[in-house]
Amino acid sequence: MPSKILLLVVLGLANLAAAARAEPASLFEIAPFCRSLLKARFVEQRGDTLIFEVERIYVADEPVKLLVPVSRWRPAWGQAREGFEGFFAYRNAEVDAVFPIAEDEVLIDSAGATSAKEGLPSSWAPLAEVEAKLAEVARRRDALALTISRSDRDPQEYQVVFTNHGSEPIAVNRGGRLEYRVFDARGKLLFRKVEPGRQAPDSVELQPGESTSVEAPAQLQAHVTEEPVQIKVIYANPQAGNEPSPWYGKQEAHLWTFQESLRSGPVLHGPAPSYTELARRARVEGEVRVSVAILPSGEVANAFVLAGQPMGLDAASLEAVNQWRFAPSETKREQEIVFEFKTAGDCDSEPPPFERLGDYRLRIWGQTCLRTERYP
Repeated sequence: MPSKILLLVVLGLANLAAAARAEPASLFEIAPFCRSLLKARFVEQRGDTLIFEVERIYVADEPVKLLVPVSRWRPAWGQAREGFEGFFAYRNAEVDAVFPIAEDEVLIDSAGATSAKEGLPSSWAPLAEVEAKLAEVARRRDALALTISRSDRDPQEYQVVFTNHGSEPIAVNRGGRLEYRVFDARGKLLFRKVEPGRQAPDSVELQPGESTSVEAPAQLQAHVTEEPVQIKVIYANPQAGNEPSPWYGKQEAHLWTFQESLRSGPVLHGPAPSYTELARRARVEGEVRVSVAILPSGEVANAFVLAGQPMGLDAASLEAVNQWRFAPSETKREQEIVFEFKTAGDCDSEPPPFERLGDYRLRIWGQTCLRTERYP
């Protein structure tokens, strides 16, 4: 690991810029609001990318591949070279802060490099103590589950539900900041509304397993169409307050939803692939079997063809299946989806574009006959 003296030389020049930032600089201030928080060690630099090996994950909403662009690396984080180790904090898609480790101590406040040079204890903390506190942050964060669902009061509206999945009571501030966003299936933002946090906390103490809810804005319903839309809720409670065991930090929830008229079941949105013109004219028939990973949010990942067909049918199937959305679940799961391509040569009866033979099996029809005009 790099020595503290070497780090202080490097960090000295970066101290003024770090101190000038209005955002919190302390690791313990940032940690409850992180999207991802992990400990990693430098491996190598490839071109303009720094590569780190993840040693421990404290918080992660999604798999993290620790690749940091050189242009993103800040002098206040130290020198990324052999032996470098630190804690990486993500509040968005890219790393926001790095807290280096030196001689079994952690620089928990990069803006405090000058204080650290003077030997003040506020900037450096023992590694074991930091790891214990971050494990507690992760435990408390996981104790509160945030979900969004149809309202118990009005099935046409929505509600945000807070559930205590921990083993101890926690006080939840129902008056915290809630941000609502609605996206279409292509990721286009359709609606955004922010409910600012109230000055006076509206706290509810939840026992283990208990829930409480907050009604979502009525305007959400106006943006729920026959096409699938995703509702995203971001909850933030920045103040711990005076309640026993208060929960503070940031959580997110996602829900794919439709109008009530749409079908129910495990598949919320399952578009059929197109029967490519080349395959249709060549009368190519058969099955394309696709394996997908279904994330807890209901989104699809890692789709690949198990058994396919030529002339563009494999690509068409993958394009379609990547748009599928499933009912949310507790865990990630694997699923096989089958697309059966079949040609129809009877000009007197036109088949539907596709038939749903089951939740995970579709038959796609391609018309191959040549139609001619009949004259009396």
